[in-house]
Formats: sequence, C-alpha cells, structure tokens
Amino acid sequence: MRKIIFRGKQLGSGEWVRGGISPAYYAPGNPMAPEQAEGYSIIQYGRAYAVDQASIGQYTGKNDKNGAPIFEDDLVQAVCHTGELIRGRVRFGTHSPTMQCDTCSVGWWIEWAGDEFLRKELGFWQEKITVVGPWADNDRIWDQWCEEAAAHERAQETM
Repeated sequence: MRKIIFRGKQLGSGEWVRGGISPAYYAPGNPMAPEQAEGYSIIQYGRAYAVDQASIGQYTGKNDKNGAPIFEDDLVQAVCHTGELIRGRVRFGTHSPTMQCDTCSVGWWIEWAGDEFLRKELGFWQEKITVVGPWADNDRIWDQWCEEAAAHERAQETM
C-alpha cells in the first residue's frame, strides 16, 4: 500500500507538520482539535494542527535523487542533457506530456519555469531532480525563476 501523507505549515509557529488530513472544525478548549473554523488540518500522532491552507501538499510517493521526499508544490531543479540548470514546481492535475495539445494526462507533473518543451512527468525526472523546498517558503524564488526564464527566452528571440 502506498503512503498517503500530507504536509502543511502550522499557523502561528510556521513549523511544518506531516501526517494525515482532516476537515477542520472548531472546538474551543479541546487540545485534540485546532481552533480553525474551516479548511483542513494536518493530523499527526493523534493531534490536529491548524495549517496555512495554501501550504498543504500531498506526498507524491516519489523521492528526489538524494532520497528527499517530493511533495506537491515543492520547488525542484535539475541539470538537463545540455548542461543547463532547469527549475520547476511539482503539481498535480491535468497536463499535456507532449507537444501534442490534443492529448493530456492526469497525475504528478512538473511546471517548468519558462520551458514548455521539456517533458513534464514527475516519474521521468524523479532521479534527476533535487528538492529546493516548499513553494510556501520560497514563493519569491519561484517568481524570480519565472522572470529569469522569460528574460532568457526574450534574449534568445533577439539573436
């Protein structure tokens, strides 16, 4: 059986917790329930933690080339066959794995910063990538990567 694990960034402390996921409910004074009125909580060792809803991500069931677990919304990087450093964000959902726009797949994939021609399937890349960290802690880095990729593409067009 595969592991179904989620992670989220605790409200207040900002620490990351991993475990199961449950709809949040408000129970004043109950140490087993977070004081969170809506959304989802992360359950770890029988205790529910209120987490930032935008930070929740599921474990993909895959590890990077260094053995680190890969979660949804992790930022990753790899060196491709040309020697160029490529960077992306792990996502789940419908995507087009090839250049054919009329086909699509559903599952774990990588949204590459600025390169739509790279393969997207996470399974293809898992032994080539390294996890940089969760997007929730590195959203500015992701924005920077996208800006750098766009600038690189503009420079290539003028050559």
